[in-house]
Amino acid sequence: MPRRVVSQWGRTGMVRLDGRGKFDDRERGGNNDREEEHRANPDRGHQGFLLSDRQFESLTKLLDVSESSPRRTQLRAELNFIREFVLKSYLRGAEIPTRAEVNKALAETGRQLRVFLDRITDLPFLPDWRLTDSAAIDSPSPFNVFVTLPWRLLACAERARSEARMEEHRASSMIALAHAADGLADILIALNFASKDDVLEHLPWTADYHLDSLDDAVRIVQRLGVAVDGALAVGKKRGGPTPKNDLKQATIWLGDLFERYKGRFTHNPYVKTEYDGRPHSAAGRFVLEFLRTCDSTITETAVSYYMAEAVRFRNRKDPV
Repeated sequence: MPRRVVSQWGRTGMVRLDGRGKFDDRERGGNNDREEEHRANPDRGHQGFLLSDRQFESLTKLLDVSESSPRRTQLRAELNFIREFVLKSYLRGAEIPTRAEVNKALAETGRQLRVFLDRITDLPFLPDWRLTDSAAIDSPSPFNVFVTLPWRLLACAERARSEARMEEHRASSMIALAHAADGLADILIALNFASKDDVLEHLPWTADYHLDSLDDAVRIVQRLGVAVDGALAVGKKRGGPTPKNDLKQATIWLGDLFERYKGRFTHNPYVKTEYDGRPHSAAGRFVLEFLRTCDSTITETAVSYYMAEAVRFRNRKDPV
């Protein structure tokens, strides 16, 4: 049975950096609850950002850096910088909805837009309602769709309820409009940042997103509906996870570091003449060891891919 996709509402893309300035203490004893939590849900960013002493010593052995080397302090600082970069990347990645979740949110947004426009169409005429008492915004941009439109819709809902109380013969249509406006406002406020970005790419970048009256709001909602449909159509053609370019960048930095402390950065995914897709070079073993301090679940074949990408990049940068 296919996994049920849940729309990820309310994700802003912001993350907490609880591990900044803290050591990775997962291997220390006496904290069974934390170890159990890690096994159930690998951290990938929630542990301390700084290498523990044991992790650092293990990496220095792969670089042949002795305990008396004056370069150890600089090496540790460089490794911690790269590790923090990787762990921040995992934290950001955890906040990004999947393509299926984005598409689900866009589809639900499109449905609510159509409900609102249907309730407008049901009215015998479009009321001449002003939705704000403040001065008009100069040159309003597409961002107003998510910054201002929800509050104008809530003002529309309040005005519709007021009209329903005063004019009984219009009460039914006004209450229906109020519910539709409330629902659309709620969904625009809660829409995740990835879905908003997709929609913004499909909105005309003009300075005419005025939202002072109900007539303005209806015009912008119609425009938004076209953008949401366009974003969803494009989104359905996109598949699979996005490549983790941050891990490629980290591997490139590790390559530079490896050549300064150890030797030539090479990649060998072969056992003798047989390809197995695992990193067998000294540099590959170092990168694998390092990335597993960040994510214990990362596979050897994934690291091999990043190694190959880093070598290709370095060869383009420094042609022989």
